[in-house]
Amino acid sequence: GSLPALSGRGVQDLRGSLADWAGQLERLKFGDDEAGTRATIEKIAAARLLPFLADSVARACEAEAKVKALDDAVGRVLPEARRVFAAAVAGTDGLLADVAADEAYVRSGFPAAAGQALIDRKRALLNRTLRPMLEGLKALLEGTLIPYQLDSIRTADPAGTGDGYASLYREKKNLLERITNSYENTMPWSLASNGAPEGDAAAGRAGVESQRKRFTEYRQLAEDYLSDTRRYKDPNTQGSEEVYGEMMPISLPKRIAQYRTENVRRTAEINALSAAVNGILSEIDSLTAGRHGLASRYKLPTDVPANTPAGNARLKALADSRLIQDLASNLKAVGDEAQAAAGAGGIGVGGSDGVAPVGPQPSPTLSVHQRTAVLALDAVKRLVPSSLTGGGASLTEAMARYLFSDGVAEASRESLETQIPLFEAFLNRAQGVLDEAFADLDQDQAYVSARSETGEALFARKERVYARVRDIASEGASLFKQKQGWDRGSFDTVASINDYYETLEEIYGRSEEALDAESRAAQTYLDSLKKTADELAAQRKQVSEWLRQLDNPNETAMRRVGDSLSRLQDRTRAVLETNIEANEAKKRYEEAAAALKTTLDGLEAERKALSDALRGIDL
Repeated sequence: GSLPALSGRGVQDLRGSLADWAGQLERLKFGDDEAGTRATIEKIAAARLLPFLADSVARACEAEAKVKALDDAVGRVLPEARRVFAAAVAGTDGLLADVAADEAYVRSGFPAAAGQALIDRKRALLNRTLRPMLEGLKALLEGTLIPYQLDSIRTADPAGTGDGYASLYREKKNLLERITNSYENTMPWSLASNGAPEGDAAAGRAGVESQRKRFTEYRQLAEDYLSDTRRYKDPNTQGSEEVYGEMMPISLPKRIAQYRTENVRRTAEINALSAAVNGILSEIDSLTAGRHGLASRYKLPTDVPANTPAGNARLKALADSRLIQDLASNLKAVGDEAQAAAGAGGIGVGGSDGVAPVGPQPSPTLSVHQRTAVLALDAVKRLVPSSLTGGGASLTEAMARYLFSDGVAEASRESLETQIPLFEAFLNRAQGVLDEAFADLDQDQAYVSARSETGEALFARKERVYARVRDIASEGASLFKQKQGWDRGSFDTVASINDYYETLEEIYGRSEEALDAESRAAQTYLDSLKKTADELAAQRKQVSEWLRQLDNPNETAMRRVGDSLSRLQDRTRAVLETNIEANEAKKRYEEAAAALKTTLDGLEAERKALSDALRGIDL
């Protein structure tokens, strides 16, 4: 609700409207928020001023009536009296002059010649001086002084019904009684009973209980918050909650310890993987005669300390520099170039064109280009998720998780050491204010039941309690403004954690490239093995021709017997060895094919898992 303004109004306007204004003030009710509390305090302050305002209005009306009477006297009565009295003085002066003429007449012995002049003089005195003077005095009395006095009598008449002092004093009495009753009874009742009809004790008690219910909710809210702060602070708190899309311990000490421990593990992984990648880069440079200069351009740190500002700064700088992303791109380019240079050649397994391999054969060998391509792929597989680094063990995954865990640990430490203590202290003070509010409600119950205190005492009590509520609400508002600054810090943490998710998105993009490269390399090796197996099959066919030649019907038995026994044995041994090598090559091909199928199935499973992981990331 709202009230009309009183400022700028005249006394007569206030005289007629102040009582209604007091009634509107009594009926005003406000909400339970901070603004409502402040408005209630202002309502109490206005109620306490009303008796003084009413008395001032009554005094002003009385003074206005007196001023009106004085204005009439000064502006009309007195000027008229002054004019008439001035004429009377002039007449008196004429009379005195006539008396002096009479004295001269007497001293002259009553001369007969002056008798007519005496008569004329006396007639002039009466007609020109005394009669106008007396008529003016009569008019003054009858037309001005007597009506003025009668009007003054009517104004002061206690039984008068007009707009006189009696009416004014009756209005003053009624206004003061109305305002006093409002101040002593109506307003205190309204405040104590939460707006219940005045005098209805049952409704008043219900109103008090509705207030108690509201404050009970506030108390429960404060107790819940305090319970939450204790749970977050307690290192023995069990359970977990979802934060930043991940289940974490509710206990902040546990959460900090968990993610600091992960940082130690991730730092060790980062250092070990960096050392392995550095070694591979050096080997690639050795194979390519340093043409790419990978080891010098992309040397990764291998001595990053865990959970230290210096270590965090080095890893943050490494992530911001995009060195790893650029290295992966360059390795892919180097691998693609080497693979193209290697062509479709097979794997060296011994033997020569058209000649069956005889005796133990060397292990399969790769060309320089093939080795370079394999090493580039091997380095990329250590940088991003692949079959080699499953389970989050790649360098970029380790760094991404480090960013995440460091952000979580730091945000948790800030909450534990700074934010929670401030909120805890505030909540304890708020509980103290709520205890005062409950004690105040107990006094309200006593008031609506038996009018246990004066209106002034209730106003003072309410003003004190509402001021306490207002102050704690203001403190809470200030604390939440401070929390906005904490939220900006949280946004920084979220931004840091978002780096984790953005890095993961790029990681999984690189990972799919690595898996594609693995698949292509495996298929290349399968094709090479198949080509070698096909060559061995052709050689086996040739050996079979040789065997048929051994059983050629065109040759005579004597000629066969006459052949050199040693030559026959050597040739037989060569056939047998070739047959064995062919069988072993076939076996290796079948094993390689089975292993490749298993690898491809695993790669496909990895690819599906990575795709699912990408869909699960909430960016």
